Amino acid sequence: KLSQRDQRWASKKLGTSSVCTIGSDGCLLTCCSMVLHYFGHPVLPDSLNDQLVRVNGFYQGSRLVWGKVSELYSDVQFDWQVFNEGECADKPAPLDLIDRLLNEKIPVIVKVDFNPGGELNEHWVLIVGRSDE
Repeated sequence: KLSQRDQRWASKKLGTSSVCTIGSDGCLLTCCSMVLHYFGHPVLPDSLNDQLVRVNGFYQGSRLVWGKVSELYSDVQFDWQVFNEGECADKPAPLDLIDRLLNEKIPVIVKVDFNPGGELNEHWVLIVGRSDE
């Protein structure tokens, strides 16, 4: 379990941004780091950030380039299209698919609305299991 706000990396600049930090905007980066840990690559968010900067893994400073993580770690494939903005932004998430992946012991990164009720306030979280409660 990792946190984007861990003091070891929270104040580090995210990507090539001069403003955003891992602590303020690094939720997706941190989720990717946790998935990599799960699949045997113990890379922390600050190290992954540095690796992604070296391969132009960010656009607009702090926005992750989909697919660059898999370029760095080719044995870990992220199916970004399933959970990316265009797929679930205006319709319900594919809960059957999420359940299937979780049943197969595959962690799932999803985008959620950090403050529901207004404009989308994007936040990424890692789902590793579910409860029927």
